[in-house]
Amino acid sequence: MSCSKPLIAFLLALLAAAWLSAPVAAQDASAVEPAVDAEVGKTLLDRLAGTWNLTATRASGETITGRNTYTPTLAGNALHVTTFVTNPDGTTYQRYDRLMWFDAATGHVRTVGLNNDLDVREQTFSIFGKDSFRRGFDDPSSRSRETYAFESTTTITWQVEIPTDDGWTVAVSGVWEKE
Repeated sequence: MSCSKPLIAFLLALLAAAWLSAPVAAQDASAVEPAVDAEVGKTLLDRLAGTWNLTATRASGETITGRNTYTPTLAGNALHVTTFVTNPDGTTYQRYDRLMWFDAATGHVRTVGLNNDLDVREQTFSIFGKDSFRRGFDDPSSRSRETYAFESTTTITWQVEIPTDDGWTVAVSGVWEKE
C-alpha cells in the first residue's frame, strides 16, 4: 500500500493531537521509573535533532543499515521522526513515520506513529541519567526492549533484546552516527 506524504503528515498531526491531549493511563507505581526533570527530557530530544545513520548486527550475523531523521516540529516541542531501512539487496524503504515528545506529566519520552503497513504504534521510553533512554523494561508483556545510550554528541549505541526461555537475549546491537 502506498501513502502520500501529505496524508501521512495529516494522520500524524491527527494522532499527535489525540495523544498529546489524552490523559496518561494509570500504571502500577512500582513499574514506573522516577519522573525526569523537563529540562533533561527536552535536552535529550534536542540532542537527537538531525540525521543519524545506523550500522547494526543481528544475533544471526546479518548486518542492518538505516537512517533516522529527527526534525523539530510543533514549535520545538516535538520531533517528527522518519526511519528508513536498507535491505540486504540494497533497496531502501520507509519503516516508520512518528512523532516523539517529552511528556512532562510522566517524565517519559513518548512516540506515536505509523509503521510501513500503516499499523499505529505508541511507545514510552524511560530516561536514565542525561545520556540514555530505553523502552520495554517496565512492561512484562513486552516482546522486545531497546536501549539507546549517547556515547558522544555524534554517537549513540543501540541494543534490542528479545525474551527467550533463559531470559532476555541481545537480538540486535549497533551504533547510530550523526551526520
